[in-house]
Amino acid sequence: MPPENPSRWPARLAIAGLVLLGLGISSYLAAYQLGLVAYVWEPFFGQGSERVLHSFLSRLLPVPDAALGAGGYSLELIVALLGGADRWRTSWSFSTGQSLLPSP
Repeated sequence: MPPENPSRWPARLAIAGLVLLGLGISSYLAAYQLGLVAYVWEPFFGQGSERVLHSFLSRLLPVPDAALGAGGYSLELIVALLGGADRWRTSWSFSTGQSLLPSP
């Protein structure tokens, strides 16, 4: 019995879908931090997101921390979609790179 292919497309597309969701949310939060969006929609914690997005910790970096998250999600999306279904054998660096990135 051959080993199961860890780089099969259905699994990678599921990861890519979750990454797109994270990219959309982090981009929305970055737009708020940059002043492009007037308020943050918060269905669960009242004004919790606004407090976190305006906290001291979020202002330590010269760029909005949500923008860094969007950049990380973009990198994760690129790595998830690069290479063919046999990349775990032929281009192991893609598979290793994806496993080293934090996934949703």
